[in-house]
Amino acid sequence: STDAANPSTFFIVLPVGTLSEGFEVEVIDKDSHGNWTVGTTKDNTIIRSRICQMPACTVKIGVQLTSNGIYWATCNLGATSPTRYGDYYAFGETEPYYTSLTWNSDGTSATAVGWKTGKENGYWWPSYPSNENNHDGPDSGDPNFTEPFTFVDGNNLKTDNDAAYKHYNVLGCELNEGRWRIPTAYEFSNMVSNTDHEYTSNYKGTGIAGWIYKGRGTYTGRSIFLPLAGYFDGKDFGSGEGDYTTATRYSSKIAYRVHYYIDKKWNTWEDDRLHRYYGETIRPIKCN
Repeated sequence: STDAANPSTFFIVLPVGTLSEGFEVEVIDKDSHGNWTVGTTKDNTIIRSRICQMPACTVKIGVQLTSNGIYWATCNLGATSPTRYGDYYAFGETEPYYTSLTWNSDGTSATAVGWKTGKENGYWWPSYPSNENNHDGPDSGDPNFTEPFTFVDGNNLKTDNDAAYKHYNVLGCELNEGRWRIPTAYEFSNMVSNTDHEYTSNYKGTGIAGWIYKGRGTYTGRSIFLPLAGYFDGKDFGSGEGDYTTATRYSSKIAYRVHYYIDKKWNTWEDDRLHRYYGETIRPIKCN
């Protein structure tokens, strides 16, 4: 079963065979908190011993807020509910640099418990994949510099370097059409510009601060919540702000992000740029 307020990962067991276009599976919460439907607009072949894992928080198939066909996941990559922060990724990396995290009592500040091999410096240039292992980071003006990632449309990460694509398209056998991925800078900015949004310091009584984005017109009544999930700089965790990475690079050192500020006087967001090595959260999207 799954809790409507805090959905968890679940599995669907299906018989071997081909399911025709329009096939749907309805998942019903045994405690009557709600039900969700996953489906497809194209044929699907079920192969024996193949497991399709529906990731936590994607059980609603995402939320469409605008007319551009983009669906937003209901929580961050690695999170188990909309108010959880999830994991932190450097630009283009598909795994966190830490081995695990511990959280303070209210779940708003994290400490890394151990660092993976080669990532002992935390989220900092010496841990980042480039052929220049120095504190100044890579310099695209250096003739010896090699870009460690591949891109489409010039500056947007390919799926090989997309953490959302890797973790949310488990075994490539998702039942719903479309693939989860990191939004580009344009897609994130477009969503912000075409929705109504408001800051809250206490989302649904949870004590978690963040921004609520609400659809307009046809999409009225639909919304997502983006918590101020903080970020990693080196081994230090920065709380009280929010950094959401995009799939778009600005240069060899810099990538676009969406940054949320909060202090005693004002709350706002901005389409921003930051060094690639920072550990930032991801809000996946998919296009049907």
